[in-house]
Amino acid sequence: GGAQVFITLFASISIAWWLGLHLTSAFVIGSAFAMSSTAIVSKILMERVDLNSRHGRLAIGILLFQDIAVIPILILIPALGASTSDVGTLFLMSLLKAIFLFSILFKFGRPLMNSWFAVVANQRSRELFIMNVLMITLLFSFASKMAGLSYGIGAFMAGMLISETRYRYQVESDIAAFRDILLGLFFISIGMLLNLHQIASNIGYVILITFGFILFKAFVITLLTRLFNYEIGVGIRTGLILAQAGEFSFVILALAREEHVIGTHAFQIILAASLFSMILAPFIIQYNGRIARYLSKSYNRNSADTVQAIESIGRSLKDHVILCGYGRSGQYL
Repeated sequence: GGAQVFITLFASISIAWWLGLHLTSAFVIGSAFAMSSTAIVSKILMERVDLNSRHGRLAIGILLFQDIAVIPILILIPALGASTSDVGTLFLMSLLKAIFLFSILFKFGRPLMNSWFAVVANQRSRELFIMNVLMITLLFSFASKMAGLSYGIGAFMAGMLISETRYRYQVESDIAAFRDILLGLFFISIGMLLNLHQIASNIGYVILITFGFILFKAFVITLLTRLFNYEIGVGIRTGLILAQAGEFSFVILALAREEHVIGTHAFQIILAASLFSMILAPFIIQYNGRIARYLSKSYNRNSADTVQAIESIGRSLKDHVILCGYGRSGQYL
């Protein structure tokens, strides 16, 4: 995960800087392209029952690192947009603020959050419970903004703190119905940022950048998984699954635009390329297995050998127990 983020970030910065963009704009573009879509990937892998496959576990592991790596990026962007030239000092101050907030929250916030959720849960009102989660998220976002950080950092802190409570599964279950709606609203807000006339006049650049970074990102992830001794077919599948931009890409771009770190022209082109890559993502993920078997004949043979090995083991079993459904409840059993 770390190597993928660093290589994608460094390569994107180098290319953007070589094309004449300012170094800060190049950093924003590289950061946006380094992210992948957790929502799209996890949903499709779950629907295809691929979460526990080798490429599925690899993809989720890389996505988790990307979600963590976005924190210092969101802290750095406001510092890059500051009028003063002492970016290092501003970044250090913002980082110290974030560390201080995280420390205070996880030292004192966890027991307080458990107690507060217990009070709310005792009211036995599902609507009140959901409103409580929303209120906490908004309060954390507002507090983060008041501390000189972004709204996204505050929402991220709220999510991490709620995940440490006894009620995390209840929260996950209650907000599941709203997840797709909120994700839809998120993409509507992103679509409203697009200038269709500007994109139409630069459609060639948008298409070139879209396919260029999809192929490059898939190649980088495939190469890295091979270096870590994974099978080439597994690497190809992981690379194809993570080849798109992600939700945090839009958060990074929107924050950079708000802080005047990236120009309007570059913002529109990169935003459109990121959006197009996510539109293509479901189709790429759907056929990642076929593409991997086409590009790697050894992967096809190894898959057949694995099936034969499982069949041979199954023939020797008798008087055994089959546990159907090894989800959260199955693991507890």
